[in-house]
Amino acid sequence: MPASQRSGGSERKGAGNNMDLDESPRVKLTARSWQELSGTDKPNVVLLIILYCLQGIPLGLVSGSLPFLLKERLSYSELAVFSLASYPYSLKLIWSPIVDAIFSQSFGRRKSWIVPTQIGLALLFWFSSFVVDEILVKGLHSVGEFSALMFVVIFLAATQDIAVDGWALTLLSKENLSWASSCQTIGLQIGFFASYTVFLALNSKEFCNEYFFSVPQETGLVSAGVFMRLAAIVYTLVTAWLVFFKKEDRFVDCTGEGNLRIAYRRMLDIFALPAVRGLALVLLVHKLGFVAGEVLAPLKLIEKGFRKDRLALTAVIDFPIQVYLGLMAARWCSGHSPMRAFLFALAARHLMPVIGMALVAGYPGPENDGLYFLVVLAASVATSFCSTVMFVCVGAFFARISDPLIGGTYLTLLNTLTNFGGTWPRSLVLEATAWLTVKTCTNGQACERAADCGEGAECITQQDGFYIVSGCSVVLGTLLLRYYVWPTISRLQNLPETSWRVEIR
Repeated sequence: MPASQRSGGSERKGAGNNMDLDESPRVKLTARSWQELSGTDKPNVVLLIILYCLQGIPLGLVSGSLPFLLKERLSYSELAVFSLASYPYSLKLIWSPIVDAIFSQSFGRRKSWIVPTQIGLALLFWFSSFVVDEILVKGLHSVGEFSALMFVVIFLAATQDIAVDGWALTLLSKENLSWASSCQTIGLQIGFFASYTVFLALNSKEFCNEYFFSVPQETGLVSAGVFMRLAAIVYTLVTAWLVFFKKEDRFVDCTGEGNLRIAYRRMLDIFALPAVRGLALVLLVHKLGFVAGEVLAPLKLIEKGFRKDRLALTAVIDFPIQVYLGLMAARWCSGHSPMRAFLFALAARHLMPVIGMALVAGYPGPENDGLYFLVVLAASVATSFCSTVMFVCVGAFFARISDPLIGGTYLTLLNTLTNFGGTWPRSLVLEATAWLTVKTCTNGQACERAADCGEGAECITQQDGFYIVSGCSVVLGTLLLRYYVWPTISRLQNLPETSWRVEIR
């Protein structure tokens, strides 16, 4: 046997708790309750939730709050440009081998990246906080410049995600690896909830006048600038705790330490596996059926007059439900068929855009939306339920098939493909909606927003591209699900563990 193969086999035994993964029978992973977790795993579960929460904060701002706050001043084409700011999350596999290969052994393999990225996010939030309110009030001088700033923010969050994903594989014991996806689900939801739902509600003067102020005010309780400064303080405190109080175990199995050539070769080796290539194609197309509806329906409701704080309130009610379901989903997605629950949730999620189109078409107006709000709430809970089950199940599946020796690169490759499957259609559907929508002012000139018509004129929609794009998306997605996605995933999850392993050279 070649020396490289002997070396790789020895390391894999060390990485697998003294069990050779290439020769051992498949071990059933059992999702345990919180009470049954070991004393070592409990604090590490809390740490992972906090770190994933810090990722959710910038994602909630860039994907949620800021587009809603800017919607009145931006066209769908400009929103498509701004949506490019979220692309680093979908392209992080490009630099994930660097995160896996270059680090300070004395400081910690994962802390070497988590600490500087969180410091960078704290600084960006702090300095951006002094200009963001003016941007939101007066509008953008350049969509591209603001998008570039948010691009850097998401780049740092994505880099932190690479390190945290890899750390999760060694922080938790082997039998509790399925908890990693629940930690990610809960943490991201908390961060997204804080920067999207809570922020939008406390930023809304209508919401604050109704629930907090006895005398009506012209602004909400929390401005974007104040929120960013608070976020910067949280990043700083968590990072300080990591530096001074959290010791990372010394990494001893990294044969490619500091060698980028080996790290990138390993990424290519992973992608060369037939099982990974088959999974990659599925991940890139499995969200086509509902991305358009989930992106466009909330924006269309806001455009029709549905209050932003009401939309945020649906998420307030929905949040505790999804946190509970995130914990329950860890049980549903355990064992050797985690993708079974994923497929049923995926099928149900394809129904949500149809409901969304009906809700937009049937909006009764702001004066009569009491009962309507309850229907929107029910649709929101159903959509989030499907999304949570999918997220936890696919995370549990990734944790099961990923090689701990190259966990950061392996998990990042798979998570990147999943994220990109939802990111690349986003800009496309916004552009297609803008192209297929026909609007004219009451004075006869073309328009994209009310501000284009001038004083005394209204912008009237003659043809709404939302229904065309959402309808075509549902039809295409349903066909793909029935004839490609479902049979392919069913086959892939039954493959032996050796199908997902690469030779360590």
